[in-house]
Amino acid sequence: MRSLSGRTHIVSEGINESVRQVTSKLSDVEKLMAENITTSKSCVVSGQKVNESAENIHQQMLSISDLTTQVSAAEQQSVVSDEVNQNVQRVAVLAQALVDSDLLLKNINLLNHESSLLTKLANTFNGS
Repeated sequence: MRSLSGRTHIVSEGINESVRQVTSKLSDVEKLMAENITTSKSCVVSGQKVNESAENIHQQMLSISDLTTQVSAAEQQSVVSDEVNQNVQRVAVLAQALVDSDLLLKNINLLNHESSLLTKLANTFNGS
């Protein structure tokens, strides 16, 4: 009986050692799983931050695109404004030329009238 008792004791110790090893391994696995859960949560948070950053970059790019469009429109307006200004200056020059030619025409008519009067006066002296 001693021998059976001794073997049972040895087998019990072996089983206890195996249970301790399995328990230890399960504890290690549990710790690794907890670390993986923490790492996974951290990855999700990092992914969300990357997504938010990408959205912010997209919004900034849209804003820059809008500003570029506004600058382009302002440049086009500036070109059109310069052309309008040049045309207004040309119209002013032409208007002044028209005023000058009208004044010149009046002066020519006045000179013709005075010339006609002088001719009549001269004929009066020649005829008398």
